[in-house]
Amino acid sequence: MSGQASGITLDLDGELVQAEVVRSPRVRVARIQIGAQRPLRIIVPADTSDEDAADALRSKRSWIRDKLRLIERQETPRLGLDRPGVVWINGAAMQVIEGDVRFAREQDGVLVVPAGEQAAEALLRWYRRRAREYLRELVATEAKRLGCTFRRLAVRDQRTRWGSCAPTGTISLNWRLVIPPRSVARYVVVHELIHLSIPNHSKAFWRALSTALPDWEQAATWLSDHGHELRSYAPETRALRRRGTPTSAWGVDA
Repeated sequence: MSGQASGITLDLDGELVQAEVVRSPRVRVARIQIGAQRPLRIIVPADTSDEDAADALRSKRSWIRDKLRLIERQETPRLGLDRPGVVWINGAAMQVIEGDVRFAREQDGVLVVPAGEQAAEALLRWYRRRAREYLRELVATEAKRLGCTFRRLAVRDQRTRWGSCAPTGTISLNWRLVIPPRSVARYVVVHELIHLSIPNHSKAFWRALSTALPDWEQAATWLSDHGHELRSYAPETRALRRRGTPTSAWGVDA
């Protein structure tokens, strides 16, 4: 099928997905195509605008999200987050061992956790503490670089979003952003900081994002490819099973 094509970025409840818009004079009703060997595509009548095409895709967001998750599980190489005996910080693995400690703490590049039933809770507390410290520093650094001011930062266990920006100026971030390489977390942070001045995903927003972070699409694609695995990661059950020999296979710049 021939026709004029363009690309749009679709926000599916906080997850950004690249979509191709193909216009054809032979089409009367929009059709959505998605599969392992092709990107998300919508074929629309020739006079359809990008915004109308995006609205049509958003109306099918649940179906699209389910299809993307299925393809991701079938086709995307796994990061290996569930490797026993390690946790992940900024895309790097850290070995976990049990020791005579009350709280999880780092010693010589190894994470030492309490033995027995206290280990899981201690590990999660450590992860969230590290996430708060890390994301606080990252947000402050990027806000200063961009010359913007936010009211406060909230680090939460968000199940469907990586970040959000409230009209009050509060930036909310998913604690799991401490796990992937810094470039991925930085993209989410910059994305939300730009929402302080542009509270939508208009063309002006994407221009501002491209100016502030020219390589943002690499990180957005990484989140689209690996977001399901990252969201479902349960370190308190996987990391404590046994020791492992950590290696990294993240495929994105730090």
